[in-house]
Order: sequence, then C-alpha cells, then structure tokens
Amino acid sequence: MKNGILYGVGIGPGDPELLTLKAVRVISECEIVAYPGVSSDECMACRIAGQVVRGFYDKTLISCNVPMTRDVKRLEECYDDIADTLEEQLSNRKDVAFLTIGDPTLYSTCMQVHRRIMEKGYTAELISGVNSFSAAAAALGISLAEREEQLHIIPFSTPINEIRNLKGTKVFMKPGKDREDILVYLAEVERKGGTVYTVSNVGLPDERRTKGIAEIPDDIGYMTMVLCQEVGN
Repeated sequence: MKNGILYGVGIGPGDPELLTLKAVRVISECEIVAYPGVSSDECMACRIAGQVVRGFYDKTLISCNVPMTRDVKRLEECYDDIADTLEEQLSNRKDVAFLTIGDPTLYSTCMQVHRRIMEKGYTAELISGVNSFSAAAAALGISLAEREEQLHIIPFSTPINEIRNLKGTKVFMKPGKDREDILVYLAEVERKGGTVYTVSNVGLPDERRTKGIAEIPDDIGYMTMVLCQEVGN
C-alpha cells in the first residue's frame, strides 16, 4: 500500500472566498489536517478553512505550533518534531493537508516541513494560495508593478543599507521589534514624494488600511504589511 501524501495548502490571506477550488477539494479529501497554532479554536487558518470546507472540524486536527523566535536551533528542532509527527500519519497511508496562510512558498512553516518529508522519502505537494500582498494591493486599488518595474518582498528585519538602492515597489512583511530603521526610511520616501500604505489583517473582519507615514499604527502586528512606492522607480 502507498504511503499518504503531504499537501501544503495555501488558504489565502483571510477572506474565505479567496480559497481556491483546488485548496477546498484537497482539504476536503484529506482525513488529517495540520495547522499552524496551539489550538484549532484559536488558529486563524482553521477558522478560514472551517467556513468553506464541509465537515472540517470532524477531521483529525493536528497542532503544528512554531514559537516566535529567531533561535535557529530551536526552530530546526521544532520543524523536525512536526515532520516526525506527520510522518506517522503518512506511514499509516493517511493524506495530510498542512494549512498555511497565504501561499506555502512564501515565509511559511509548511515549506520547512515539506522539505523534511521529501527527504524522508514521502510524496509532498504544494497547493498555491492567494498571497497577502496581492490581496492588500487589490484592497488598496493599486498596482504592485507595471511594465519594467520591479517588486521586492522584504522582511522588516532586513538591514536598511540593503534596501536603499532597490528600485520599484517594496512590500515590507513580518514586522517585529526591529522596525525603527524601516520607519525612518519610509519617512524619507514620503518626503521625496513617494507613497506609503499600510494594510493590517487583509481579508479579515478587522482589516485596516492607512495611507501615509503618520497613519502607520503604533501597534503594528505580525499580520501587517507596508507597501512603499517611490517616485521615479
């Protein structure tokens, strides 16, 4: 008998209507659902999928929580543990849908587990989802890139000297404590005629959008991104 398949399923940024037909089908067909969080009741990914997939909460739901830390050793150990847990299900010939907000190929825990499962000799597939920055641009009614323009996806922790010479639209994601330099840079962009947008919790009931550096909220959360368009880029 064949082993089960691990599916890394992108479920979009928050709006249940942005789940693809393929994502809904795959989740529906999998007996096991792995999710990024401590409990399914508190997991945003579960809440999103649960609104669309019939019988979602009747499935076996497995927590795959990853601590918010930059300790590489601790993270690697966590990814190993998750892979071991899911391997047990796959070896019992059960398919597993690993939910990930947005798309599994962008800053996702799912990708770390995907690689480990593949190395163990199992089959793993990725199901694309709508990414958050595309949804944010659509909500704002703006283009991310046109003609020969460039688009850069940048973590807030990126050193400012690596950003200054980049041309085109910049999307800053994954805000943490290290953001003061980025905010200074964004203020410079605005003074030169550029435009700065902030979108928090895109696609969710508490979605918030702002325009201008002065409107950036003090309580920038992990689900916040900043879109920056400079003049002449």
